[in-house]
Amino acid sequence: KLQFLYLIGRPALFNPMKRKALLLVAAACSASACTSLALGKDATSHGTPVVTHTMDEANNDFRLISVPAKDWPAGSRRPVYEEHEPYPRFVGAQMSPSYAPLAGQNLSEPIGHVDQVRHTYGRYETSYASMNEAGLSITESTCGAKTVALPVSQGGAALFWIGELSQLALERCATARCAVETMGKYGTEYGFYGEAEMEGSGESLLVADTSEAWVFHMLSSPCGKSAVWVARRVPDGHATVVANMFTIRAVTNDTNDYLHSSNMHSVAKEQGWWDGVSAFDFTAAYSIGEYGHEFYSGRRMWRALSLLAPSAHLDPEIGVTAETATYPWSVKPDAPVTLAQLRALNRDHYEGTAYDMTKGMAAGPFGSPNRLDGGTRFFPQPKGAWERAIAMWRTSYSLVLAPRVNSLVTTGPAVAPTGALWYAPHNPHASLYVPFLQAAAGQPDAVAKDYSTGSQEAFVYGKTTAAWWSTNLIMNWIDRMYSFMAPVVKEAQLRLETESEEFVAAQGDSLNTLFAGGATADEVRARAATAGNAHASSRADAWWALAGNLVQQFNDGYINAPGATGTIVGYPSWWLQRVGYTHFPTPPPAEKCT
Repeated sequence: KLQFLYLIGRPALFNPMKRKALLLVAAACSASACTSLALGKDATSHGTPVVTHTMDEANNDFRLISVPAKDWPAGSRRPVYEEHEPYPRFVGAQMSPSYAPLAGQNLSEPIGHVDQVRHTYGRYETSYASMNEAGLSITESTCGAKTVALPVSQGGAALFWIGELSQLALERCATARCAVETMGKYGTEYGFYGEAEMEGSGESLLVADTSEAWVFHMLSSPCGKSAVWVARRVPDGHATVVANMFTIRAVTNDTNDYLHSSNMHSVAKEQGWWDGVSAFDFTAAYSIGEYGHEFYSGRRMWRALSLLAPSAHLDPEIGVTAETATYPWSVKPDAPVTLAQLRALNRDHYEGTAYDMTKGMAAGPFGSPNRLDGGTRFFPQPKGAWERAIAMWRTSYSLVLAPRVNSLVTTGPAVAPTGALWYAPHNPHASLYVPFLQAAAGQPDAVAKDYSTGSQEAFVYGKTTAAWWSTNLIMNWIDRMYSFMAPVVKEAQLRLETESEEFVAAQGDSLNTLFAGGATADEVRARAATAGNAHASSRADAWWALAGNLVQQFNDGYINAPGATGTIVGYPSWWLQRVGYTHFPTPPPAEKCT
């Protein structure tokens, strides 16, 4: 959670050096708290796995970056960098031209090195490596764990955080199984560290290729020099969710469905977290349970699984515990799941349930689902909590990753490379998901500047700044009259995202025809990058236009529709009664114009 700084508005804020220091303090108060799903190939409408992600961390570097493929000389060493998620998360053009240093930025310095392979895949990345050209895709959710470690740069013994492990996997692997084994190998050999407290010291990655999806859990070893990890394959026809808590429990010896570190059992037994006799339960042994507050994880797990499989009739009130399972690890969706459903799921605030965050006094007169933190240095914090929905006002970006077979990378007959990374800057309910073609991953111009540049440190209205800011403007503006403006945003999302799905399908056909006709792989990738860049730029234009339209149509408590400019909205009667409007001693006099 990011607490606002008391110094806002004071002269110190406008001193660039002091302002940067304040932002670093703010970042230190921020905890990553994300919701991610993984679906097997038979659970989706298009027949390949999908993973999703909401990056619910306020001061996060929201840029989407294309990192080129590269060949390396024999004997090369790969640098490893310390965790840093605020802007700029990395500085150095050797990784990508988009990371070239700007004025006042210092180059990122490695804290160690490991062996390098001869060739690394091109990829898209956010805070974590997201999708490579082969379609290997990764999303993340921070979890609580019983161990804490520090990096070697801070006096600890661990070299890798989860972001670097995800990058290593997408650089070297084309399959989810390879990714799991690679991350496990380097985490145990060189040491893993998460956040410097138990609430966040563990990590989960959801990993998918074009045929399998896996869930991967990792925490540091008690001494901080190694790691403990486990992975479970998602059944082909099922979907699962991770919401800031480990979920894998029983682990069998069937390596088709389970993989784990060699120390998984021994560490739990040595620490007294497992008796060595009863059935082994990874979550019971290593998890501290849900953090934040009761139902912080459990309600999101219930909601995600219930939206996909209503027929399961899951109980929203049983919650989750580390000791025993309360919900099934995965469910079979009642019907094949579409990408549109997953985008909608990322935007969910429990609408239509007893926990609907658009209802009640806390939602205000116009039903806003946004809930600021319960207390800050401005206001003392009472004991209590809000419901924790999947969609949040402090989300930095969200993803829906839908890989497909890419014949530009794999062997075999030409197949339409229609995989895409769907990226939405900022809060999903106010944002637009934009597709970036898998075939273009790693190309220098694969990501339009609207999405590969910018930070929360500078705002300029319109196309000269990051698309993130158009969503930020929309989210904050619609809060004023959410029940009136949210339907306008939803209509635009549906229309523009439907157009984008049609664009992805058409590009698949076009690129496949180009490749089958004798074009080289590099020519096809370049075409995909050019087309994807132009499409993304057009989406950014459309979202800035929507922001302007909302400001014009809904302002000062009026609706300015064509032919009805200056229509007053007022407040709903139920809200006026609750806040004491009807108890005012005398009615105000009627206005008279002279």
